[in-house]
Amino acid sequence: MLSNRNSLVEKNEEIKEIEKVGDELDISIRQDITKGAISPTLMNNLLQLVEKCDDMVDTGYFISREIKRMFLDYAGGMEKCINLVAKSYSTFISMLEYNKAALKHLNQMLTASEDDKIRDERIAIEKLEEKVDELKDDTFDYIYRNADGLPYLVFSHLTDLTHKIDDMLDDCEDAADLIITITRSITS
Repeated sequence: MLSNRNSLVEKNEEIKEIEKVGDELDISIRQDITKGAISPTLMNNLLQLVEKCDDMVDTGYFISREIKRMFLDYAGGMEKCINLVAKSYSTFISMLEYNKAALKHLNQMLTASEDDKIRDERIAIEKLEEKVDELKDDTFDYIYRNADGLPYLVFSHLTDLTHKIDDMLDDCEDAADLIITITRSITS
């Protein structure tokens, strides 16, 4: 959606369907966790992990709706500053690539059987999160340096997306921390 505006509605609908599946999984997993005979602390950590994963999917859907709204419902305002928007969107694509890489590491954590592998994957996620933080700061600097030429809605749109994309990786890092906590509580 960030690089190809020709299929905004279709892509948004695809992401909406993924978000619905995520919500169904969220409910199902929560039910499985709460009907199990596990300690309250472990149960709470597992529920927090499910919540973090759901938050990532919800944030992706939020981002897709914002992109669709801005280009379909506020197209004229976006066209006035399309170069600045395109540069910001290019950075968002890079940030999302780091998010995808972090999710792969998170998946590796969930399937790993050795503590060292789990820790290594967590460290990899942290490094990606630091890169996204740098991109976030650079993007905010760029947006604010050019704010005088931006309609307020575009300014708000770009800053909101910057925060939300960063939030996704923060949630991924939080999920990784929860996996380590859960693993330690089970293995100790």
